[in-house]
Amino acid sequence: MTDPILRKLAQQLNPPDPAQPPVYTHKGTVLDVAVGTPPTITVSVNGKVVPGVRIMRGYYPLVNDEVTLLKQGGDLLALGVIATSMEERPAIYTQTSAQSNAAVSGVWTRQEFPVASNTSPMITPNGAFNVFTVNYSGYLEIEAAARIAPTSVNSVRYLFAIYADAFFGTPFPFRVSSTFEPEAALSSVNLNVHVSARWIPAGTTISVGIRKDGVLGGGGGTNSPTEMQLDQNSITFKRAHRQG
Repeated sequence: MTDPILRKLAQQLNPPDPAQPPVYTHKGTVLDVAVGTPPTITVSVNGKVVPGVRIMRGYYPLVNDEVTLLKQGGDLLALGVIATSMEERPAIYTQTSAQSNAAVSGVWTRQEFPVASNTSPMITPNGAFNVFTVNYSGYLEIEAAARIAPTSVNSVRYLFAIYADAFFGTPFPFRVSSTFEPEAALSSVNLNVHVSARWIPAGTTISVGIRKDGVLGGGGGTNSPTEMQLDQNSITFKRAHRQG
């Protein structure tokens, strides 16, 4: 028997329940994200703009996501983004640098990341590559890393932070980490800072700062800006996988 005949026979054996309309799958593109109770997205499905689409818990949408949708009756539900790789949360934007002569001073300094590893229309750097504008609203994770190479024996605390740039240098960054360097015998020390899932509105500017917080004693030497130098650093924006 042909497929149409089989389908007709199946319908006769299992007549549809008017109270339970059939479920269909569709593909759509996210046009807008609305954070509310509940959160919803606006999607384009076959050229039609559909607002107010509910999302599965655990999916944090970004504009331009290609999503799988379930449709039952007049209701649509976004299950999640269609994977383009096996990586759980691939980086959507990464910038790196190798600043072998960048000294760390006692004031907050924006870090420059002039080398693009991968780019995205979601993120736009400024001309100095030390301030990054998020172009689409969404949940993001941000990771920054630096390696500091000692140039003299000293015990100094270093602060490394991710800022919403409008508040750069204030006591309230997104996230700050500190490390202690007790001796120059160590070849390098890694600083890492990570902001977990956070709703970041379009237009938010992000920067990474580092500063020396003073001599802690016991190591000899002075609190000069050249006791440590940045060896390399990076900033990475990722899709959030959970809300922090």
